[in-house]
Order: sequence, then C-alpha cells, then structure tokens
Amino acid sequence: MSNIQEFTVPDDNQDIQNLLSAISHDLGVPIGSNFRLSQRLPDLFSQHQQHWLGFDRAEDKKAFKMLSSLRVFSELLAEKNSTQETNVNEIGAYLADDPEMSVEVGTLPRIRGCRGHWFQLFHELARNAKRFQDITKLTHINFYSECLPSGECLIKFEDNGPGIPQKFHEQLLLPYAKFGQLCVGEGLGLAYCNCIVTHHGGQLFLSTSSSGGLGVNIKLPKDKLIT
Repeated sequence: MSNIQEFTVPDDNQDIQNLLSAISHDLGVPIGSNFRLSQRLPDLFSQHQQHWLGFDRAEDKKAFKMLSSLRVFSELLAEKNSTQETNVNEIGAYLADDPEMSVEVGTLPRIRGCRGHWFQLFHELARNAKRFQDITKLTHINFYSECLPSGECLIKFEDNGPGIPQKFHEQLLLPYAKFGQLCVGEGLGLAYCNCIVTHHGGQLFLSTSSSGGLGVNIKLPKDKLIT
C-alpha cells in the first residue's frame, strides 16, 4: 500500500491520472466499480487529507462521486480534437426546446473545438439555472454574444435566478465550491465549464445579470471563431 504523506491539488491531467491509478491500485479495485471507499480511508489519508477531499466515512456515495468527478476532469483534459466546428446557435435551439425554462437566443458564433465539450458546458449552465431557481418562477435565460474590438468573441449566458455575490464569483470556478447551505449538487458544474473554456484557450468569468441573476461570460480568441 502506498504511504501518502502529502496531498496537493493536481496541477495537470497526468497528475489526475496518476492519483486515480494510485488509489485504484491501493484499493485493489477499478475506479468505476461500486466499492466501499470510506472503510479504507484511514489507511490512505490522514484526517486532514480526508477533510480536504470532502470525505465522510458515513457517506460512501460522496467519496465515489469525488473520484468520478476527477475522472471527468481527466477525460476533458485528454480530449484533443480542437478542429470540429460547433454552431452555438444549434445549442441555443436545443436549450430553447426545454419546456421547463424560457430561452431568448441572440446571435451566436460558430466556433472551433470539441463539439461534445460545448454541449456539455451549456447543458451544465442550463441545469444550474433551473436547479437554483425559485420554484414559483419560470427560469429565463438570455443567450447571446458580442464581438469585441480585439476581434475576440464574448458569449454571454444570463439567468434570472437569485444570483451570487461578486466576492464569491472567482471561488465558484474551483472544484467542489458551493454557495449557500441549501446548495444542491457536488459543486462541480462551473468547474467543468471553466475547464472546458480554458482547454480551448478562452477565459470564463462570472457577473451579475441585468435581472439580478448569474451571468456566465466566455471570452474566446479569434483563432477559435469561424467566420
């Protein structure tokens, strides 16, 4: 069994792969199987390390989700197909078909990159918008883009939800970050989105929408746009 003396946040895809492989080896089971990880935690991590990972010995599902999410990050970073064409208008039309929300779609670009990544990104944003909406209100989304003087493109995704104070915006792009005690989910949606955008050479930052909800802004360089 490995003697893990120190645990740090993985810096890149190879570190994530190595971490998953090491844990899988120590447990003697494949990561994808339904094992009782928490029973083995004292052998693998100190109490401090378990706390950082968010593990609870009474919550095996939580531990399994953490490892599963690391695998998702690894797969996102491993995807190198950046030559596919994605018409973001098609994603807007896809979201507009959802009867549980109202979507106003403006002009959106055609971009280069992994098509599956972009669909996953905007699906995560739409799911978050519905998840945190007041049950008495219909979720409304504004989805449009702007051309910047630099030649870059700014894609904006704004909802009419409760919003998030600005001081938490940067923090919420980190894995497992949550806002509010009633927050549902694992705190990974925005982290996935940020991973996808940075992997395509762009920047993602949060803001407050005109209706007081959350605004997600994606800035893409010129070489990712198809004119």
